[in-house]
Amino acid sequence: MLKRRRGRPTNGSEFIDGSQDNGEIVNKAELLAVVGGVTGTDEPTLSDEKAAPTTTVGQPEEPAFEVIVAEETAQETEEPESEMEVEGSEVLDDPVRMYLREIGRVKLLTSKDETMLARKMGAGKQLLQLEKELAEKGGRQPRAWECCHALLQRLILASPLIRVLVKKLDLSSPITLSQITGDPDLQAAIDSMLIPELMEAIAKPLKLDEVDIIKEVLQLSLNRWIIPAEIVDLLEDPTLEELDNILETPDCTSKLQSKDLLFRAFFDHIKEQSAGAKAHLTE
Repeated sequence: MLKRRRGRPTNGSEFIDGSQDNGEIVNKAELLAVVGGVTGTDEPTLSDEKAAPTTTVGQPEEPAFEVIVAEETAQETEEPESEMEVEGSEVLDDPVRMYLREIGRVKLLTSKDETMLARKMGAGKQLLQLEKELAEKGGRQPRAWECCHALLQRLILASPLIRVLVKKLDLSSPITLSQITGDPDLQAAIDSMLIPELMEAIAKPLKLDEVDIIKEVLQLSLNRWIIPAEIVDLLEDPTLEELDNILETPDCTSKLQSKDLLFRAFFDHIKEQSAGAKAHLTE
């Protein structure tokens, strides 16, 4: 009977040599087949033992349970994120909800704010229209002082309307340039919402219909809005009648020319305000 040497493994050659030393005749091919794991018997070989699964009796399969628990925990952790993604996609897919969400971030304008922004836009448009008319008439871009001169002329042309307004609003008479440009009662009557009863009351003496009187009032409002305040002191706050007398004098022209840069800066500011108001209303 062949025995494995104690202390170290036996390879195929040693096994064959050992069998010969013991006087046993063994076929080499059979021995090599046995050593290589090929045998005709039903007994399990070494390779079969390695491949066979081992199970410890009495111990539960804890690793498998831990894996299942870990997977369930991961799924529970991922569920809120997936729900958030679904909610976000629903918001993006719903234009109405998107609009309500965005509009909630914008501060709503009051009626007073809208009136002021509309007034600034109208002032800028009125100034551009005035510059266009003067450019077509003079064949060049008008100077700022020339625009001021034209605005004062428009006030004189609107004298009948101004006198009726002074009477209906019970303002002091004769009215001065500072009152026309800054009186709060006159400003409230023609710069904000026009009162139908007032429009009707001033239309009759001027023999104008409702549409024409509204146009005249709006023109007066816009013209007085874009007159630089410095003109009042420059011309020594004349009355409407005095303004008519001094407007075409060389002294008046010289005074207006001396402040051309100041007037230009004022008009540029009006244009900037107009552009800003337009951008704000269209947001």
